[in-house]
Amino acid sequence: MKSLYKFLISSFFCLLSFHLAANDVVTFTWSGFTGRQFKIHATTGEQFTVDWGDGSEITTFTGLGPSTLVNPIHWYPDEQAYNVIVSGSSQNCRFTSLYVNFLNNVSLLNVANAPSLEVLYCSDNQLTSLDVSNNTALKILAFDNNLLTSVNLSHNPALESLYCAANKLSSLNLSTNLLLVYINCQNNALSLPNLYTISDQHSGAEKILGTQTLPVTAVALNVPIDLSANLVLGGVSTTFVVKKGSALAVENVDYTLLNGFLIFKTSGSYSVEMSNTAIVSRPDRPALVIAPYNAGSVATQKNESAKLSVYPNPTTGLLTIDGFDLLVKNDTGSKPSPLIRLFDLSGKKVFETKEPSFDMSSLPAGIYILKAVNRTATIVKQ
Repeated sequence: MKSLYKFLISSFFCLLSFHLAANDVVTFTWSGFTGRQFKIHATTGEQFTVDWGDGSEITTFTGLGPSTLVNPIHWYPDEQAYNVIVSGSSQNCRFTSLYVNFLNNVSLLNVANAPSLEVLYCSDNQLTSLDVSNNTALKILAFDNNLLTSVNLSHNPALESLYCAANKLSSLNLSTNLLLVYINCQNNALSLPNLYTISDQHSGAEKILGTQTLPVTAVALNVPIDLSANLVLGGVSTTFVVKKGSALAVENVDYTLLNGFLIFKTSGSYSVEMSNTAIVSRPDRPALVIAPYNAGSVATQKNESAKLSVYPNPTTGLLTIDGFDLLVKNDTGSKPSPLIRLFDLSGKKVFETKEPSFDMSSLPAGIYILKAVNRTATIVKQ
């Protein structure tokens, strides 16, 4: 009997949830003051209500169909945040378009209970997240000029136009959005391989991929930075431009870049600009990824005393550890000279010796890690 009771209660709430979900509902939070308005397409002749969130009378509107927008407007007494609820009055009232854009004050938006939405514009606001997983009918989605760091569009196969520029997106997966004919994702933080994938998967779409600026990274001097994933895309070599401040950095003085591994040799603020002609974007907005670095900051140089001094570096063959005998004396006393070991970037040992000068000419060009007397050095073999 108890089990039956639990089943009936559970069934009741399931049916209640289904009934409530059948009525389209949209909620959002915006700041008040002055007149606030949004626009919506609702089923012709069907009523919907707007609770403005300030205790004022709930307003009723009538839908005008897919060709005419209803434009609710409300005046608030102050700039507090207000939660607005837009609800269909019956199961027959469907919301197919919603415009809450150009407001610069919407901080939360919930469209999960409006599955019929085909058009959603929420650009120029303060959104940090957006869930459109229930909006499988979406054809146009615009959330540019917000604060999103990620978005999941895997449940939106009908999507045709996407405006997501000027957010903070670090990745964008459009592999299930094969009907896209327009993509604008410039001014985010997308990687060059990500841009190539978008370009390759949506070769027939108009694409504005534009400039992507990655977060600033603090790095130590003489420590390799792996950029090899950007090296070749679609069989085309990537162009790397390294700048120190606003001027071009000097290769082999300020930095070395070999086989996709970057090493900064002098302190400063750098940027690495990466572009690849295999990535197709609108000509006036070519794909460009900028990776900024602060090299040699105090915080990243705490272990500088534990580094070996070697010359010449880069080298084409002969390499010498500077002051090796003194290092051995200070660290090991009268013990035999410690082994000098050379590793590639995969961690594989490729060379071993007890001599402070040795020849690397037989090794492939690349970046290696030298270890001896509890110290390390990064070696560039040309």
